[in-house]
Amino acid sequence: MTETDIHPLLTGIANGNVYPYIIPLNSEGEPDIAPPWVVFSFVSQLSTDVLCGPAETA
Repeated sequence: MTETDIHPLLTGIANGNVYPYIIPLNSEGEPDIAPPWVVFSFVSQLSTDVLCGPAETA
C-alpha cells in the first residue's frame, strides 16, 4: 500500500485536509491550513531515535 492508495480513503475526514508526512507550511514555518487536519505515514522499520523501546536497550 502506498500514499496513492490510502489518500483517497482518508479524504472524507477533516474537511479533506489529509496529508502524507507533513502539513503545508507558510514561509514562517507555521501551518498554512486551518485545523482540523490529518497527517499519515507508513511505518516501514523500527525507529532507533527514541528514549524507550529497542533504542533504549541497544
